[in-house]
Amino acid sequence: MVRKMGVHTEAFQKALEEGDALNARLHLVEIKKFAEYLDDDLTEAIKKSENLEDLSGVSHFAGGVPLAKFNETGQNFDVSQRDSVLPGFIPAARSHGQIKKSTGTFGRRV
Repeated sequence: MVRKMGVHTEAFQKALEEGDALNARLHLVEIKKFAEYLDDDLTEAIKKSENLEDLSGVSHFAGGVPLAKFNETGQNFDVSQRDSVLPGFIPAARSHGQIKKSTGTFGRRV
């Protein structure tokens, strides 16, 4: 993106030297657009670097990454969110104890 901005900057300078106001304006608009994109990217990178998560309580790391703990129980399905669920999704709150894992019948006589 910086390379494209450099190309437009050179074309802008060339258009100014030739006195072509229309092309100079078009290249200036492109330069402003790329500058805004770069500014947004830099702003996001700075925000991400400032919002660091406190990992002082995590004692287990794998490859420098903190391990997630999955030993906590989840919450039941909130019925008020039923409209935002994808069609065909059956949440765990609707299941009951009689549902068992199915096993295949490949290689067996049924």
